[in-house]
Formats: sequence, structure tokens, C-alpha cells
Amino acid sequence: MANQGWGGHSMVWPLERVLVYPPVPPAEEASWEAFGYLRPMRHTQALEEHEAFRQILRDAGVEVLTGEIDNPMLQDAIFPFDPVFTTNAGAVLCRMGKPLRDAEVDLAEQTMAELNIPVAGRIEPPECSKAATASGSMTRHWRSAAATGRTIPASTR
Repeated sequence: MANQGWGGHSMVWPLERVLVYPPVPPAEEASWEAFGYLRPMRHTQALEEHEAFRQILRDAGVEVLTGEIDNPMLQDAIFPFDPVFTTNAGAVLCRMGKPLRDAEVDLAEQTMAELNIPVAGRIEPPECSKAATASGSMTRHWRSAAATGRTIPASTR
């Protein structure tokens, strides 16, 4: 992690600081089927498991920043690595492959501003950072060159 308290160009260096979001209470308009979940959410259990996860991180010496989600339509926002990732140059805002997750990028941008993390880049349409596979599972497709801020066409991957 860079001296500024955020960043990093590695997925294997020791984790020093992490942003997490606890599960948001589901609402009727937030259909578990629309999000591709296998069953309705068990919110109380999810909260307990998330707190245990945060404790594991703290016990490992990681500084845990806990954000807040105030929109019940942001059920997948508990995965903050999906809409944004940080580099030593700043945050890269992604474009989600699932339209239900588009508002997560706005939440990520707001959170980065609150944490004083500059936005170094953004993945713009028609590119996206996730794409559905034929089986319906989600596979990560990074289509940006974070170090240069360029977008790489999917056809060149």
C-alpha cells in the first residue's frame, strides 16, 4: 500500500486496510431471484457472518473500514471490490455487467470521495468489468489498463 493509506498493485501483498459493507436489509422490491441468488437471503445470519469476517480481518491486524448501504436495491454492494479497485494512482471505477448493480459504482465513487481517494480512471460503456458466461455464472474480465488509464477492447484479450 502506498504511503497515502490506499493503493497497491498486488493481490498477494499483505492486506493492511480494507473497505467492507455489511449486508443491507432486503426489501420486497429487491428480489433475490433478480440478483441471481439461489434462495431468499437470511439477513440476520448474513449480518452475523459478516461481523465474524470483519473480526477475522481485525485479528489479522487489518484496519477495517465499514461503509454503509442505505439502498435495499444494492444487495450485491457487500462486494466492494467489484465496482471499484484501487491502485497507487487512485481508484478505478468499474462498469458492472449486471444492470441491478449499476448504482454500486455511484456508491463507490461517493465512498472514494469521502476517503479522499482520487479517481484515476473509469470503465465506460460499452466495456464492463464483469460479463455473464453462457452458464450464467459471473466471470471477472478486466478491460482496463489501470496503470495507463486506457480501456482495452475485449477483442484484444
